[in-house]
Amino acid sequence: MIKIIKKEIKISKELLSKIECKFKEYEVFKVYEDAGISAKDMEHRPAFQEMLSDMKKGKINFYTSNGNGNE
Repeated sequence: MIKIIKKEIKISKELLSKIECKFKEYEVFKVYEDAGISAKDMEHRPAFQEMLSDMKKGKINFYTSNGNGNE
């Protein structure tokens, strides 16, 4: 049961992010997520590193974050 609740929260957070972007007329390029990895450790967060790389390559120029990962 807990896994189902967490999955619903993840979907809800992603949906809220997409709704926010649509409202602000931003295009959603990709959703990056490092679930279960501390935000304090930037080196060992593969999705975060991928996002930084995509920003450096000019693929994205703005990001938004929902929540602090402590569901």
